[in-house]
Amino acid sequence: MLRGAVPEWRAFLSNAPLRESASTTELLQLCRWMRRGTLVATEDPWSVHLLCGNPAITLPRDLNCSPQLQQKVLANERPSYVVGVRGDAPQRAWVARSPLLKRVAASGRFTLYEVRSEGPRRAVWRGPPPLRCAGRGAECLRMVRRESP
Repeated sequence: MLRGAVPEWRAFLSNAPLRESASTTELLQLCRWMRRGTLVATEDPWSVHLLCGNPAITLPRDLNCSPQLQQKVLANERPSYVVGVRGDAPQRAWVARSPLLKRVAASGRFTLYEVRSEGPRRAVWRGPPPLRCAGRGAECLRMVRRESP
């Protein structure tokens, strides 16, 4: 991720469009489906936070061990969404099979799931716009996500 940081920063300073990797583009497609300010659990929380503007936490990679542990982690952290990464690793496979999650959208190797929860959600975070949209105006926000209900 840092390999292209210097050229991208220079492009940003010159107000040229940023070069986006395939993963960035795929993740941006999922931002449209997330309600603004809701907590997202993912393997790469910084990318979700920087691209989508949502608060994000690290999704533990060892939750394939038991449904009880999955339920406990999701109940304790109370995310609204989980971003799953497709792959053959068993630690990633539980996300697609979990009865606690409802598939919302997919883009490339990423899949967005909404957490089915009986309990209260975390309060919605009213943070600044995504860093990706800094200084770019409302049009950037409309491109990144749909408006929250």
